[in-house]
Amino acid sequence: MKKLFLAGIMTTLLSGCVIHVGHAKEANLRLSETLSVDSDGIKRLVVDSGAGGLYVKGDESNTSINVEADIRTDKEENVDLTLVRRGDTAYLKASFHSTMNWWKGNSPYIELNINVPESIELEIDDGSGDIEIDNIKAGVSIDDGSGGIQITNVKGDIEIEDGSGEISINNVIGNIELEDGSGDILINQVTGLVEVDDNSGDLVVKNTDDNVVIEDGSGDIFVKNTKGLTILSSGSGDVDIKEIDGKVSID
Repeated sequence: MKKLFLAGIMTTLLSGCVIHVGHAKEANLRLSETLSVDSDGIKRLVVDSGAGGLYVKGDESNTSINVEADIRTDKEENVDLTLVRRGDTAYLKASFHSTMNWWKGNSPYIELNINVPESIELEIDDGSGDIEIDNIKAGVSIDDGSGGIQITNVKGDIEIEDGSGEISINNVIGNIELEDGSGDILINQVTGLVEVDDNSGDLVVKNTDDNVVIEDGSGDIFVKNTKGLTILSSGSGDVDIKEIDGKVSID
């Protein structure tokens, strides 16, 4: 973890609108908010989000971190949405101060569309909802409760700890370390080491330039075109391997 030097806090709220929809006893208030912070000198974006989709896109031409939030809530004052800078790190928080324990209709969520410079490292702690990340030339770390994860075009190491949901990772220059509870996994086109600890769900790993290490509970395993394969445990399910250019070890 990099040492953080506390500087100022800068948050810019660019726009907001309010739409009332639905009925009582549900999250019937719709909000849209836009946040932005200058990315000059920022090396890392830390995201703490609850329920709702999270979509991150990197672009070399970006000179700021821009966030568009689509919010559904029961009360405007319950929303906790901030983007601040401390030293070389930007912090985005998207959650609710308090919510009811049950919902007869729509439940609260905050959907985030985030545009960043492609060289910014990502650290994401997410509750539920899909995550999509594309075109990042830095490391990516994700701690996710539930929801699908799709990652493409990353130049950096990827670390994921996931509860449930399908995972798809494509075109990575770097290592992958993945611990997953449940859900199918597809990993394709990776230059580095791939390590997967999977509890349940089918697993496909193909087209890697380094060794693949798998510890699996249940579900089918298919591995093709790698530079080595170590299966520490395969649990229940079929194992199919093809075109392994290196040592193969299956316990």
